[in-house]
Amino acid sequence: MPGREWVRPGSTIAAGVLAAACLGKVAPVSPFVREAFGLSPVALGATISLVTLVAAVVATPAGMWLRDRDPRPWLGIGLVVMAVAGGTMILIPSSQVVLICLRAVEGIGYLLIVVGGPGALVRQMSGAQNSVALALWGACTPVGLAVSAAAGGLAASRTGWREWFAVLAMMCAVLAGVVLMLARNQNPGAPAPTRPAAHRRAGLTAPLLLACGFGALSLMTVAIWALLPSYLSTRLGLPAVAAGAATAVAAAASIPGNACAAVLLRRGVPPGLLACSMLVCPALAAFTFAGAVPLPASIGAAAALIFAVGIAASAAYASLPKVTELTHDLPVANGILVQLGSAGALAGPPIFAAITGLRHWHLAGYLTAPAAIVSAATMAAATLARRYR
Repeated sequence: MPGREWVRPGSTIAAGVLAAACLGKVAPVSPFVREAFGLSPVALGATISLVTLVAAVVATPAGMWLRDRDPRPWLGIGLVVMAVAGGTMILIPSSQVVLICLRAVEGIGYLLIVVGGPGALVRQMSGAQNSVALALWGACTPVGLAVSAAAGGLAASRTGWREWFAVLAMMCAVLAGVVLMLARNQNPGAPAPTRPAAHRRAGLTAPLLLACGFGALSLMTVAIWALLPSYLSTRLGLPAVAAGAATAVAAAASIPGNACAAVLLRRGVPPGLLACSMLVCPALAAFTFAGAVPLPASIGAAAALIFAVGIAASAAYASLPKVTELTHDLPVANGILVQLGSAGALAGPPIFAAITGLRHWHLAGYLTAPAAIVSAATMAAATLARRYR
């Protein structure tokens, strides 16, 4: 049956989308969660960002742990963990400590999915389709966050945060059953070979380059995404609600960027070349935050910037098989990439906010330039480093 080979990869990509939706589930209903649990602003921020913090701290050890295991069933286990933690949140008394602990447990399930997903896709697809599947994996986070923002916002206005969390928990449980059922009949593959420590250290050069580039990409992108609503409202006079909606529209431009990368990779364009799309970002950021340009042009430039980032992000994931010697090494490389990407996402907004002072918006273009150049250069160099070793 045509397309049947995409059933298992489709379930893996769906797991990535659902994990990202759970990552962003608190923000759309944050006023109601804050009221229900009596959260301080700091505690609310921790509840929102704790999943990313878990990834920024332990993604690499998680990848090393998954190296000796088949990642495919662990995606299902990650979904089970998220289902249990998310479902328990709606049943517990209003305890801040328990909520934050459950959010940390949810982060462990999220970690199993985002670190193990690319390794599962490589095992599920033929070599020719790997790059396309991994490029589509790059769309999981923007799609999941977009779905979470839209559906969570709807839940906030019509039902409530408990119902929203319950729906996500049930979806995780159902998809976990599907993923585990599909993983049952798959060949687990050969055990991971052992190699001398010197060879393992030498093999980390290209993955580290790739991860550094992805970290710079995340730092720049999340900073711009976080600061854009404030710029649109304080500098261009857009109401806060409209500024948030405009930012969401601009952020959604990553999704066609991911799709464009998948098409180009299928046609044989090297991922290192696609990573160079980052080089247009400084000019687009300077235009976005110029202040003197019309509002539609500013939002359009921001969307074009996020589109270019979507291409580069998909190229980073598509490069994973090219920077590793063995399929078993891919979870380690992806763990490093996820860890540095999460660290960049956490560091970017405070760095940009501190330097611009949320007033000198033109500095955003200057801040974007080194991040974009480092990102493009290191991601492109990663594939070359592996090729000429």
